[in-house]
Amino acid sequence: MSSKLKKLLTNNYQLPTSIVSFVFLLLLSTASPVFADLPNPLNPSDPSKMVPIATIIGRVVKGAFGLAGSVALLIFIWGGFLWISARGDEKQVKQGWDTVTWGALGIMVIFGSYIIAEQLLKIFGIQ
Repeated sequence: MSSKLKKLLTNNYQLPTSIVSFVFLLLLSTASPVFADLPNPLNPSDPSKMVPIATIIGRVVKGAFGLAGSVALLIFIWGGFLWISARGDEKQVKQGWDTVTWGALGIMVIFGSYIIAEQLLKIFGIQ
C-alpha cells in the first residue's frame, strides 16, 4: 500500500471530506442541465407566459404564513412537552403552560391573518 493511501486512510477527517467533496462536485456537474428547463416567471421574451409581480408576492405571502404556522405549531408542541415533563416542578409547569398559551395564541393570530390575507388576495384578483 502506498504511503499516500495509508496517510489518507489513517486521517479521520480527510477521507470522509474527500468523499463528500467528490459526491458534491459530481452532483453539481450533473444537476446543471436539470435547471435549464425551469421557466423564468419574469420572461420578457414571451409576455403571454409572464407571471405578474402581484402573483409572486401572493405566493411568497402564502409561503410565509405556512412557515410561521409551522413554527407556531412547533412552539405549541414544545410547550406541551415542557408541561408533561415537568414532574411536579412548578416553575417548569408554568413555563410549559405559558409556552402552550403563547403558541396557541400565535396559531390563532396566524390563521386569522391568513384568512384576512386570503380575502384581500381574492378581492384584488391575485392568486
